[in-house]
Amino acid sequence: SKATLFFQVKPFSYPFKFTDSTKFFDSAVLVVKYTNFYGDSTLPVQFNLYETADTIAVDTAISPTHTLQPNIVINRSRLWGTKSMSAVQYKDSIAIKRGDSTYRKVTRELRIPLDRTLAQRIFNGDSATVFGSDSIFSRALKGFALEPQGSPQSLHYFTLTTGTQLQFYYRAKKGNTQDTLETNFGVTFRCGHAVKFDRDRTGGEINNFLGQTNPLGVSQLYIQSAPGTYAALRIPDIDTISNKIIHRA
Repeated sequence: SKATLFFQVKPFSYPFKFTDSTKFFDSAVLVVKYTNFYGDSTLPVQFNLYETADTIAVDTAISPTHTLQPNIVINRSRLWGTKSMSAVQYKDSIAIKRGDSTYRKVTRELRIPLDRTLAQRIFNGDSATVFGSDSIFSRALKGFALEPQGSPQSLHYFTLTTGTQLQFYYRAKKGNTQDTLETNFGVTFRCGHAVKFDRDRTGGEINNFLGQTNPLGVSQLYIQSAPGTYAALRIPDIDTISNKIIHRA
């Protein structure tokens, strides 16, 4: 089983402008706030962060939930970053530094250092190319796809409501001094998001019992939560039995 998270992060208002016109880009990090896991907590999962091929529509937060198969294409030529994490690592403190000093510590975060070229393209944008309005920004940065690689042995659960953000670190010149600054883009009401959930049953024992038409039924039932499998139970002549109370089944 594998789940891919699609989401957007945006400025909180438009038109947006960084705090100083004389600024120097240092780095950028995508932070996704971790909440829980299912599976093996000790084995690492490698996450690749891609850009989506098209802008994620805001209504994808609602419309695909009945299938968990949203029609969102990943642009694999735009790899923003990669990070490997096991579930037990999220409890460890991460020191956020400015220069040689630590100015805060964080936990329960998936922090992905971003490709410098791609991040700086957004950082250096102006109102005409990036920051003028929501529609302009959505064309400049269509959205992110957080995709686990290989055959992960656990599902990591993240939240977009608090703590998930795109962090820019830069220096701004004020007179003869330079300040180290941080600006964050978050998940706002303008952001679309969706989850794609895939199950690969290749080589699984369950395939021996799917789609059988044995009139007497099969000896095993394999049940997976939605969108997974289901079983039809038919009890011969049950309609001929009078009303009963079943104490144990």
